[in-house]
Amino acid sequence: MPVNASVEMIKCCEQFLTDDDIDCNHMRLDGSRVMLKKNSITNCTLIYPNAYPLNRKGVCNVNITLYDSNQCNIMEFIENIPFDTTIKPQDIMFLFKKSFLNIDKQFRLCESKDEDPADLCEPVNCHMKYRGSKSWFDPIKRQCVPIPVCDNSKPDSSNIVYDPYSNTCITLANDISIKDIDSVLYETQDLRPINKTKKSYQSNIRCHHGKMDEINKLCICHDGWKSAQNLSFPIVSTVPIHMCTIQINNNIISKYLPIMKKMNSTNWVSF
Repeated sequence: MPVNASVEMIKCCEQFLTDDDIDCNHMRLDGSRVMLKKNSITNCTLIYPNAYPLNRKGVCNVNITLYDSNQCNIMEFIENIPFDTTIKPQDIMFLFKKSFLNIDKQFRLCESKDEDPADLCEPVNCHMKYRGSKSWFDPIKRQCVPIPVCDNSKPDSSNIVYDPYSNTCITLANDISIKDIDSVLYETQDLRPINKTKKSYQSNIRCHHGKMDEINKLCICHDGWKSAQNLSFPIVSTVPIHMCTIQINNNIISKYLPIMKKMNSTNWVSF
C-alpha cells in the first residue's frame, strides 16, 4: 500500500564569518509531499525561494513524516541537512560556460559573501537575501548588517530618525555645524580627491550598463541603454534601484559581439 511522504523545515541556521556568528531566523524553506510506493525510493524537495542561493553555508533541521491512505501518521523522524554553496574558482568556469549565451551573467570570485558573484561583485539586495534581518549594505565591511531600531518612546527623543547613509539613529535637534556645511559642499562641488580603492559612499543605485555620476549620484547610461524610470535626484532608501537595464538597440550582432570576442580569448575568467 502506498504512503505519503511529507517533508517540512523545522529550522535553518546560516553561518557567517565565524562558527559563533549564526542566524536561525531569516531562512524559510517550502516543504513538499510525495507518494511513496512499496519498496521504492523517491526524492523529497525543499525549495528556498531566494534570489541569492550562492555563498551560503549552514545546516537545516527538517521533519519527515509518513502518512497512510487515511492520513494517519505512521512514522516520523528528523534529519539535519548541511549546505555549503560557497563559490570556488572551478565553479566560476562552470557557471560561465553554462550561461554562455546570457551576456548579462558575468561571474566573478568576490571578497565578501554579500557581493553578488553573478553581477560583477556588486552588493546584493540585503532586504531580499536576509528577509529584513540584515537590510543595510556596509560599504566598508562589504557585507549586510542589521538596521538599528530608533526608539522614540523615551522623553526628548521625538526628533530621533534613521539615517540610511550612515545606518545610525541621529537627532534632528542639533544645530548645523561647520563640519555639516563642509560635508555638503564636499558632496556637491566635486572636491573629493581621487581614490583608487573601493568607494565607501553608500548608494542604493545600481548602474548595470552605465556609470555613476559622482556629483548627482545618478547613473549615466552607456550608448544603447536606458532606465525604466527617469530619476532627477537620488532616492534616499536602503532598497536597491536598478538603472540602465533596458537595451535600446536590439541588433543581434551587437548583442553577441562581446561573446564572440570572449571566444577568441584564452583567458576566459579573470581572477
